[in-house]
Amino acid sequence: MDRRSFFRAALDLLLAGQLIALAAWLARPLWRFVFPAQPPDELPDRQRVATAAEILPGTGRTVRFGSHPVLVLRTPSGELKALSGICTHLRCGLEYRSELAAISCPCHDGRFDLAGAPQSGPPTAALAAFRIDVQDGVVWLLRG
Repeated sequence: MDRRSFFRAALDLLLAGQLIALAAWLARPLWRFVFPAQPPDELPDRQRVATAAEILPGTGRTVRFGSHPVLVLRTPSGELKALSGICTHLRCGLEYRSELAAISCPCHDGRFDLAGAPQSGPPTAALAAFRIDVQDGVVWLLRG
């Protein structure tokens, strides 16, 4: 094998490896969409989130409830809500946007209303709701 043939074969192998890596990188989001990871259902019976005074109207925070991220927010009217903190489209993390009065997915600009129903963007399924209870000024997330 002469030198030119050797380098051509080496470049062909390098290009093939790069194409395989690119295909795997592009296929990962599609794989996660078709086969979403199922989080374990290990939820505690209840978990303290904060005091009611810490969550001001028009604000929200993400907390862990077992292994699930949960978005706890207080609507501008003062109502406390707890919704899944994971987008139903590609499982990106969600954030409460007070200026839009909506829950936003920064990955693909999906939006949900404050009840968890999809408003715009790629998400088509509603967010799971969690029960919330306030006892003695303390906000609790409840299972079920």
